[in-house]
Amino acid sequence: MGASVRAYAEHRGISHTAVQKAINSGRISTFKDGSINISKADEEWDNNTDFSKVRNAKPKEYAIAQTVKMKAEATNAQLDLQERLGKVIPREEVLITFGVLMAELTNSLIMQPQRISPKLYGKSISEMVSIIKRENQIMIKEFNDGFEERIIKKATKIMDAGT
Repeated sequence: MGASVRAYAEHRGISHTAVQKAINSGRISTFKDGSINISKADEEWDNNTDFSKVRNAKPKEYAIAQTVKMKAEATNAQLDLQERLGKVIPREEVLITFGVLMAELTNSLIMQPQRISPKLYGKSISEMVSIIKRENQIMIKEFNDGFEERIIKKATKIMDAGT
């Protein structure tokens, strides 16, 4: 024995008249006593219903959109968690930090000829190459020393100014 028309309607969240119409039209089948096999009727309902004609229906495209939305929400939640754990950096912070680094490096490169030209005067080409290499190594070391602290300080100052 299966479920009554009203019990099946309650199971699907629809009116008992909608279930009766589905039975009368042959969209779902019943046992000889008129009761309904719920799992079989659910399958028949899904396979035999034209969702373009049903009010408040969730057609396949809607279900796909819901799935995509749920996946996006899960991805966003995962990214939020990763950010809170310090495993990802917001794009804005990366761009600001990169800008700070590029400004420092640009200033060092622009000032390098003025800083080393007096050391090059009267030297042979091989001596000049050696001096330039050494000065480049010094500039790189200075750039790298205290790198993280400088970037945090400058980026924080820029971020604070922007808010």
